[in-house]
Amino acid sequence: MGESIEEIRANLRRTVTALSDARILTWYNWSQRYLADMHTYEEMQVITSTTTTSAVSLYNFPTRMKDIYTLVLSDSANSCKLVYVNAREFDTKVPSPSSSTTGRPGWYVDYGTQYQLFRIPDSSYTIVTRYTEFPADLVISDTSQSTTLSRKDALLCGMSTVFGFYALRELEDASYWSGNMVTPLYKASLETDHRDIDWVPVARQYIAQEDVSGQVWKNPLVGGKW
Repeated sequence: MGESIEEIRANLRRTVTALSDARILTWYNWSQRYLADMHTYEEMQVITSTTTTSAVSLYNFPTRMKDIYTLVLSDSANSCKLVYVNAREFDTKVPSPSSSTTGRPGWYVDYGTQYQLFRIPDSSYTIVTRYTEFPADLVISDTSQSTTLSRKDALLCGMSTVFGFYALRELEDASYWSGNMVTPLYKASLETDHRDIDWVPVARQYIAQEDVSGQVWKNPLVGGKW
């Protein structure tokens, strides 16, 4: 991290007395966040797991999560992808989840920083989450830290330089760095980002999802009468 700070300082042509490392690091962290807002890079994709607690339906998403891809209940041969249910639809059909019997979760409601499982777990289950994660802010007290955004050093230094020149009200220099350095580096980062090159769209036969808990007719999220 120290090398990046010195590079940005050289770009801004300011001494340590005139411009602190802490302020430069603030601009660097802003650049990380802004870059992650604009594009989801391959290194931002994460797989993690958590364990449910019996009779508890609400769980927190990871702190720096950007987007959720899938939630999978992992239980050997009975593993299954949890089905997303819109909050309004869920509240319409299941206005009082606690009144339903507990069981094996098959659905989840994504709501802000939390998700709600239904049915409410009757035991401990492992939930595997595929999601994308914003990079963590770097701190001035740990000079050994580095960004988790891979191969973006020049781009992040350039973006930090732009933030710096704007803050210092040197608009001509900010414009130069933005147009001549940041823009081509950002375009290059998009071109070299990992792509799903092995993916080919295939029409698949529709197969109704099996309710592994049995008694599908008792589930209020399934159409029809129960």
